[in-house]
Order: sequence, then structure tokens, then C-alpha cells
Amino acid sequence: MGFCDFTCVTAFHPVPPMHGPSYGPCMGQKGTIMRATKLHLLSDRSIKRINEGMTADGGGLYVRRRGDNRVFVFKYSHQNKRKEMGLGSYPSVSLAKARSKAAQARERLGDGLDPKLVMIEPVLSESADIPVAVITFRQAMDRYLQLRSGEWSNVKHAKQWESTLNNYVGDLMGMPVDQINTRQVANCLIPVWQSKQETAARVRQRVERILSACIALEERSGPNPAMLKDNLDHILGKQIRVVRHHAAVPVEDAPEAFAKLWAKRESGIGAQGAIIIALTSLRSGELRHMQWSDVEGNTITIPAKRMKARRIHRIPVAPILADLLGHLTRWEHSALILPSASGSAMSDMTISKAMKNAGLGQYTPHGWRSTFSDWAHGEGWNHRWVEDALAHTIGSDVERAYRRRDYLEQRRDLMQSWCDYLTAGIDVSEFK
Repeated sequence: MGFCDFTCVTAFHPVPPMHGPSYGPCMGQKGTIMRATKLHLLSDRSIKRINEGMTADGGGLYVRRRGDNRVFVFKYSHQNKRKEMGLGSYPSVSLAKARSKAAQARERLGDGLDPKLVMIEPVLSESADIPVAVITFRQAMDRYLQLRSGEWSNVKHAKQWESTLNNYVGDLMGMPVDQINTRQVANCLIPVWQSKQETAARVRQRVERILSACIALEERSGPNPAMLKDNLDHILGKQIRVVRHHAAVPVEDAPEAFAKLWAKRESGIGAQGAIIIALTSLRSGELRHMQWSDVEGNTITIPAKRMKARRIHRIPVAPILADLLGHLTRWEHSALILPSASGSAMSDMTISKAMKNAGLGQYTPHGWRSTFSDWAHGEGWNHRWVEDALAHTIGSDVERAYRRRDYLEQRRDLMQSWCDYLTAGIDVSEFK
């Protein structure tokens, strides 16, 4: 067959047996285990004569024959999952073009990326500006999640996107994005539009965003079938919303409730996390992902990427909080202040369960923020200081652009006064 190049491809390839020397494993970038295989095993002449099924060209590139149709496919493994990506039909896409696309895909794999998700441009025919392979909604979803992952403060958010879409619009997953219409989206949402209002609203927004990206990439035409105004609203109707706030400890009961938590402080990371939330008014996710590197002297600084508003948040460390942090164990296997046994962040449920074990099961960890706000405003503290302590975004974009201060020093007195109120029912000296 003539001279063949060699390349490193991902470990998963059902490559047919080859005579001659074997080529051992090597390491790609990002530590991906790879192995050497021959390239360019096929020719235009041999493609016309291949049997039904898959035939390897090498380097993960295959030709799949079904009847008279021949399609180029790139097979690979990413994050321990076997995947394949269509590269177009032969001869509309030439052998040389398919090899070029396969080489690009291998390069992306070497960088630790999933080539199917980062190759935004549609596979186009060389002879006409028509997509050869139509992207499905699932592929569009996977691509959207990877490209937008930098916007989210934790991996959990991306998993929530994927799980809710799989659960509620599963019928759309295998459909080509250019065939999805308003009726199909509505059929997915009708069963939960009133019974699970918040979830249904989020699912609709997520479908709309994914399809908007497809419209921008010219993978389908507009208008967006998941659009609410003058579209789905005529079918689904208006949601009758009942506002449910996080159950919060009443201000007058806060010292007694905190004393119950304090008595459980040696029971595990859940109780310790609930105590820190009560003392700092942090959100659960901000506390669960807090690292020792965030603590410096009498200030905790949480990076913008872990904050809901994507702004750095500084928290004054009151003496009782400093004492509590000083008694915590620093684990070598994790940078987190309160890691789980595996070294990863503990779950929301861990903190909620700790509150339940302390006799506070009727309240939520997030509710401590409301308790603090009610107390602070009731005591007459400056509104801006209170909102900054809660890391709330207030004012217009212009106002925030000019107001750069976070009133950290003023908030030290505020948080100390709050801690004094909370700990009125316990003997702090016993802790020391």
C-alpha cells in the first residue's frame, strides 16, 4: 500500500489486527493514554470496494458503509467515554478533507478537549454550502455546556443543566435541531408547567439558549421554537407563582438556635459548616467550596469565580470565627476548609442534615442570611453595609461602576455585633 505515517490516537479504537511490529503506548497531552497506529490505510479506489460496516483509515478515522452510502466517522474516547463524530459523506467530502478534519480532532484530543464539542463550524460539503451532517439537540447541548462552562461557579450547575434537560425534554435529544418546532417543545413542558413552575421555566430558558446558539451558527432558521413571548405563552399560559422563601430562624430565636448548633460543633463538617454560615451569612456553595488560601489574617476573600454575582467578596473574620477556623483540621488531600472524606466539597444535604440533628430541621441553611438581614436592619445598620455583607448586587450598572468600595472596615463592627448577638446563649470561653 505504500508508505504510511504514524500517529498517536486515543486508546479506544477497534483497529483491525496489523501484521508486522506493534507500536506501544505513549502519552498525549493532559495525560491521555494513547497508542501508535498507522495512518492513510485507504485510497479512493479501496473506499469504493470496502465491505459493509466500518473500515479503518487509521488515526481514529473510519469509513462506514451502509448499502451504497459511505460516511466518514472519527471514533475516539474522551473522559473514559466512547464517542464518534460524523465528518461527512463520501465523495461529497473527499478522503483528504476527512483526514484533515481527523487530524484537527486528534489535536483537540491532545489538548484534553472533546473534538465534537469544540468544532463549532458545521461540516460542509465541498461542492455546496449545505450541511452534510445535521447536529442533534443532544450534540448542541453538549457543545453549549462545554463552551459556557467558564461562566459557572461550580461543576454542579452544568450537571443540573444536563440532568433537567434529559429529564424533561428527553424527546428532543435525538432530533436534528432544524426539525424541532414549538409543538414539540410545548409537549415536553405542558406536564410540568404549573406543577413544577421554577424547574419548567428554567428548562424552557435552557432549550431556548441552546437553540439560539444553533440559529447563530446557521444550523437552523429562526424564530426560536422555545421562545416564550408571542409563542409558547399562547400554549402554556401564565404560571400562577406562589413565592416560597427559605425558612429562616426568627431573629428573636437566633441565639437559642445558634446555641443548639454550637453544641453539635464536634459532630462533623455539616455542623461546622452551618455554624460558619450563621456567623458569616455566606451562601451554602460559597462556604462548601471555601479554601484555606481564601483566609488571610482577619479577612476571608472569596474569588469572583465562586461568587453568584461574579464579584470578589471579602468577609471580616470575627474572633469567634477565627477560633473556630483555628480548631479545624487541615487535610493534606484537600485545599478545602471543610472537605468531605473524598476531599471534594460536601453536599448541601450535609449541612441541612446537621441542622436537623441540632433540632433545627424546620429551617434551611440559606435562611440564616434572612435572619441576619432582619436583625441588621432592625438594629439600624447602614443598608449598603448589610447588602455588601450579603454579597447582594444593588443599584444600577452605572451606580455600581462608580461605587467600588465594599465597606469592609465598617462591616467589621457590623459582623462583630452580629456574632455577639448570636453567641449570647453560649460560653465562648469553653471553646478556647
